[in-house]
Amino acid sequence: MHLRRFFRDVPLKKKLQLLVSILALTFVICFSFGIELVSNAANKNLQESAVASLSGAGSQIARQLTALEDISNMILADSTVQDSLTKTSLREIDYFQYRRSFEAMHNIVQYYQNQFYGNYLDCICIINDYYATYSASPYISSLPNDIIQDLSIKAAAGGGAPVFVTDYIDQYDLFLVREIREINGLSLKHLGFMVLCIDLDSLVKDTTSWTSQYDDPDFFIFDGQRLVYSSDPSEEFLTPHNYHKNSYLVEMSSGASHFFVQKSLELTGWNCEISIPYDTINHSIKSATLISFCVMALILSCMVLLTNHLLDTITARVSFINNKMRRFGADHHDLSAPPEDGEYGKDEIGCLDEQFDHMAHQICELIDKNYVNELLRKDAELEALEKQINPHFLYNTLESVNWRAKAIGETQISAMTEALGHLLRITLSKSTDIHTLKTELELLNYFMTIQNIRFEDQLDYSQEITPGAENALIPKLTIQPLVENAVHYGMESGDDVCHIKLSIEQKEKDLYIRVANTGSQFPDDFYEGLVEKQYKSRGFGIGLLNIDQRLRINFGDAYHIRFYNEDDWAIVEIHISYFPFKGEK
Repeated sequence: MHLRRFFRDVPLKKKLQLLVSILALTFVICFSFGIELVSNAANKNLQESAVASLSGAGSQIARQLTALEDISNMILADSTVQDSLTKTSLREIDYFQYRRSFEAMHNIVQYYQNQFYGNYLDCICIINDYYATYSASPYISSLPNDIIQDLSIKAAAGGGAPVFVTDYIDQYDLFLVREIREINGLSLKHLGFMVLCIDLDSLVKDTTSWTSQYDDPDFFIFDGQRLVYSSDPSEEFLTPHNYHKNSYLVEMSSGASHFFVQKSLELTGWNCEISIPYDTINHSIKSATLISFCVMALILSCMVLLTNHLLDTITARVSFINNKMRRFGADHHDLSAPPEDGEYGKDEIGCLDEQFDHMAHQICELIDKNYVNELLRKDAELEALEKQINPHFLYNTLESVNWRAKAIGETQISAMTEALGHLLRITLSKSTDIHTLKTELELLNYFMTIQNIRFEDQLDYSQEITPGAENALIPKLTIQPLVENAVHYGMESGDDVCHIKLSIEQKEKDLYIRVANTGSQFPDDFYEGLVEKQYKSRGFGIGLLNIDQRLRINFGDAYHIRFYNEDDWAIVEIHISYFPFKGEK
């Protein structure tokens, strides 16, 4: 509330400057957010491009490895391999059989080596219980027994399926090991195992030639947490990074930042990563951002200067009109002359200035012409008011009728006259719109005195009041109109005695008022019809809708009203808060 009042009292120029400042701040925030979105979009495009390239390289690597698996299938299914290994596994063989088998196997591996040399196949090795034969490679024959034993275990664990072994890639090649089993008769008996030595370095270099589109990138392959391949052995990245799904990383290394993305190789379960130097890209983004902010600052500066000039122009004219209005308010004869050039302007401020001058001249004319007529009219109104009937004259007249009725023994006329006098005295009193429930009940009793005399035995009225409830504050003429409506509608049938019951119950801080009558029933949706003015109440000109509005204004959400029927009774129930009278107005 105080902030709203403070803002209302701030000069117009300050308000407009605040508005422009808020718009400028909003523009800066939106612009910064846009720059951030552009930067993220650039990184996203770089990520998508690198992932697409990785996918292509991964697909080529997978195809080459698949081709090597096919070569291993051809070798183990070769009839010479199957026959030679099967014969050596049947029984003890002599030296000549051993030599023939060894020479046959040696020729076979040499043949396949020469046939598929272009498939990054460095060496083919077949090992059984009697010998080991190699197609080529000086180092494969010098493999330690523990490595050969480990390879045989991994081949046996594969159950005849190809297994890629990366444990010894730092010293040797990538190994594809496979158990050779007897195919004839589908006995699947163990005959030996095969080792294909794969030149992974040449394979990766040939399949990652696309990296020339980036600035000196690095390529890595990880088998789980172990580094399988690195295009730059001097790099310090020995373990894979933790990525969010479909995301990227920017990380510092050796004083430079790198952009990382990864792609999984489904065939082997390896993770391929590419590291792209990010400093040049980041510098370009920052340069573009700096230039954008400089342009934005220049635009904002020009906008502030232009806005201040426009605000000075507008507020100066508004201040001129405001001062003119103040002078006219202090002395209506003080009218400033129109602008020096004689033109008000065609905008809203000019039209306002012109219309005010026109209105001020008209007001001066009306004041001068109608002042005397207004005085004469006021005198006539005063004279008419003096001739109106004084309420005290009405009270005195009713009092005289009451005494005359008592003098001649007309007790009913006396009672009705006395009740009517008290009733009018309470209802016509303008001292307050709120009084106690006790006063309201007095007014109601005077009213019921008149009604009981009118209808005699046809009307039965009773009331039940919780002790202490009489001190409750209630708007004047709340209960009496409800009872008068009950009398009117209850007596319409004219058949039986109309029973009217008033009950007022106080429960802690709540007050419940119920007016019930026989002889009538409330229609369905009576309250909605009352709001739409389909029904009219009877009485002192105080309708049910008027009562509803006054109670709602005084009690707010703590007020409820219901119209309902129960057995033969039509009931109006009002629920309000209990506020006791404490001797203060």
